[in-house]
Amino acid sequence: MTASPTIIPAGGSVTLRCSVDMGDGWRIYLFRQDPDQPVEINEPDGVFIVSDGGVYTCRGGRGDPVFYTETSRVVTIHETVNIKPTITRKPNWPQIFRGERISLRCEIRGGGTQWTYEWKKNKINSPPFDEYMNISAGYSGRFSCRGKGNYQFTQWSDDFSLAVTSNKPRASLTVKDTIIPVGGSVALTCSVDIGESWKIYWFRHSHRTARDIINNKPDGVLRVSDGGVYSCRGGRGGRGDPVFYTEYSTKVTIHETGKLVPVLSVSPSWLNPGASVTLSCEVKYQDAGWRFFWYKAVPDSSVRYYRFELLPNSTNGTEQNYIINGPTHTAGFVCRAGRGEPVNYTEYSEPKFVWSADPHPAASLSVNPDRVQHFRSESVSLSCEGNSTWRVMRFTETDSLSDCSIWGKMNGSTSTININQSDSGVYWCESGSGEFSNAVNITVHVTASSPVSSSFPVMLIIRPVVGIVVMTLLFLLWRFRRSRDLSSNRLNQAETQNDGSVYSSLLHGDSSLYETIQLGRASGNVSAEMIHHPAEDSDYDDVDQEKQNSAATDPAVSTE
Repeated sequence: MTASPTIIPAGGSVTLRCSVDMGDGWRIYLFRQDPDQPVEINEPDGVFIVSDGGVYTCRGGRGDPVFYTETSRVVTIHETVNIKPTITRKPNWPQIFRGERISLRCEIRGGGTQWTYEWKKNKINSPPFDEYMNISAGYSGRFSCRGKGNYQFTQWSDDFSLAVTSNKPRASLTVKDTIIPVGGSVALTCSVDIGESWKIYWFRHSHRTARDIINNKPDGVLRVSDGGVYSCRGGRGGRGDPVFYTEYSTKVTIHETGKLVPVLSVSPSWLNPGASVTLSCEVKYQDAGWRFFWYKAVPDSSVRYYRFELLPNSTNGTEQNYIINGPTHTAGFVCRAGRGEPVNYTEYSEPKFVWSADPHPAASLSVNPDRVQHFRSESVSLSCEGNSTWRVMRFTETDSLSDCSIWGKMNGSTSTININQSDSGVYWCESGSGEFSNAVNITVHVTASSPVSSSFPVMLIIRPVVGIVVMTLLFLLWRFRRSRDLSSNRLNQAETQNDGSVYSSLLHGDSSLYETIQLGRASGNVSAEMIHHPAEDSDYDDVDQEKQNSAATDPAVSTE
């Protein structure tokens, strides 16, 4: 038995043909295997027109009683019913991004049949055989489906087009003000401009980690009262499916007004007679509407360092620079910034100083020993003079501003310090009544331990090197002369012994080998002024006596 096609179109039929190839006189019998209603039809020509789906077989028969052939192979016929499924998508967002998890449903209404399902993607059959196709969107495509059951097919659904956007969206974080007023807060707004149904996830960053602080804010607005680094991202999905997240937004740094520390600079640092001094105060985010307030740092024995006195014309704040005309004495200054009404202030800056080398009538600083350069491991005394209680302060590149209790010993009005390389800096005295002394710049010379010529440490290195070179040259000369003497039929034994005693003395470190090695002051070059040995006077030029006398008196000359 043959059938073509095996699927009955909606409202149509198919033709089945059954034949017996051997003999003649056969009558054909057609059977439909229906457990509830078996059907048997016989036709002499073996051609059957059927419009119902099912499992069909046939056989031939002739004679009386009827002789039957074997039963044919089974042919399954499916009937197409007039039902068209529809495909629905969940979630039904207008825009889908690559990697999102979605579900397609093949929905069949009517028929009263327990359907199984067939799916096609881009006209190619594709599993599964369920009502739902759960997919992770990778690429755009066209999907269709149909139902199958009880020897019936539904019609194919209309094509469902799935458009997938390849680029992952990025959340956008905006803030009107990045500086929190004292006791207040600022609002952060996060949004995803592409797609819909996003929930917003917030993060606060510390070091290399991002801590999830508040989840699922539906309006995308977060108010914060703590400074830090914040970011956000969108997410949608869930409820049994993984959440699909957008890219993180750019990070936003939020500052608290009371924790901002401005940086003060002064120019010049050392006073020139009659010149003005410019103070400049810098704070992050200069475009944030800051006003600047200027203060004099006054020494105060009741506090650790200073009390601050507002400078003239600074009550309501000024621009970023402030000019002081004609200061004459050492003084310290600080600044801070503020904005808003009432004013929200930053922290005070670190104090910065303008220094004067001229002694103040009521306060002065003297240094012992009194010279420009000092040398490592020296003991230096700094004495404050005036009718007050004193402390000695200093400013260095390593530890900035500090008092004598940290780096020296204070005895009355005198501070003593054992000088080291890190002690280079500016020193001055401060009184408990708010006065500054003159300032002294101390430089520590680290190449020697005493104030002798700077060529002395170089001599300590070069003198042994020159000695070794001279010894090597003498030894080579001796070998050359000895070789020459042996090749000249061995000169007399006495001369040979004389030479041997000379270089034996040399090799054993005879102290008379070196006389003077002087370092040239002007050029810094090393010159050997005299190399002398009693046994070799005939081989070396005599050194000018005046140079020997000069070497004896020059402090940069050392005699071994």
